[in-house]
Amino acid sequence: MLADISKFSPFHISDLSRFHALLDRFPTDCSHYNFAALFCWQDAYSSSWQIVGNHLLIQNGRTQTLLMPLGPELNAIQLFHLSQSIRSQGLTGTIAMVPPRYIEQHADLERYFRISRDRDNADYIYSSEELSELRGRKLARKRNQIHQFLSNHPDHVSRELKPEEWPRCHKLAAEWSHKRHDVSLNESPEANALQRAFQNCRELGVHGFGLFVAQQLVAFSIWSRQNRDMATMHFEKYDPELKGAAQMINRETARHLRSWAKWINREQDLGIAGLRRAKLSYLPHRLLSGFTIELREPRNAPTDQSSPLDNPA
Repeated sequence: MLADISKFSPFHISDLSRFHALLDRFPTDCSHYNFAALFCWQDAYSSSWQIVGNHLLIQNGRTQTLLMPLGPELNAIQLFHLSQSIRSQGLTGTIAMVPPRYIEQHADLERYFRISRDRDNADYIYSSEELSELRGRKLARKRNQIHQFLSNHPDHVSRELKPEEWPRCHKLAAEWSHKRHDVSLNESPEANALQRAFQNCRELGVHGFGLFVAQQLVAFSIWSRQNRDMATMHFEKYDPELKGAAQMINRETARHLRSWAKWINREQDLGIAGLRRAKLSYLPHRLLSGFTIELREPRNAPTDQSSPLDNPA
């Protein structure tokens, strides 16, 4: 299995239809394959992509790893040849976000790769209905914080944002960054990712939802469609000094989306302890985890050299 790494290219808006044509054929819940996320964060991760045959290949240039190819399922030998191919061209040969089901069904994978679970990059998947209702004893604190917000701000308004309102989101994100972390937003890669989302929202299919008090934006969320019944949440910011604002924007966004989105993907915690606690506190329906596979030391290569990826499109 071969791939030419010189044919990896950055993500451009003009790529969207071609990217989604393949994604529609092989839908996935995994946010690592979400075009809006890849486009907005590509500078931070030096991400690039190409389509080889019927497979979507995505490279993380920062770690020099490849996401599990998306397309017709590959066997372990084909994956081995792909890994060898990209390593011979200067990458690590490591492949990330290999689904647990694939690991279970391909026992021979361990012959060629070292396998490890990647908990830090697991997606948090929630039921939109459960986020809308927040029922149960374990979510009582969330409900109490929302009740306090409602009591203090009975005139609040929550609604979808218009593109021309998005500069207000940037201002709130800057305030959030300063109040929460004492860091300027401009010092963070998130500033560039937000700007890309704002400037290209229509083309990307990115939507914003806002929470207002006295006509002031106090919280917002930004999401895009992952597949036919799932939305992926890319950004969520709020005024940290306004009690209950974080819980309100989470609930109100879920209520807004539940008419079509059965599931909400709130992406990963990246191993950040505080972010992990926050995401777990909402009781995810499941964690969409993956495995990382790294080539073992050279050994006898398999003899089957056939590959559907030998002829790049």
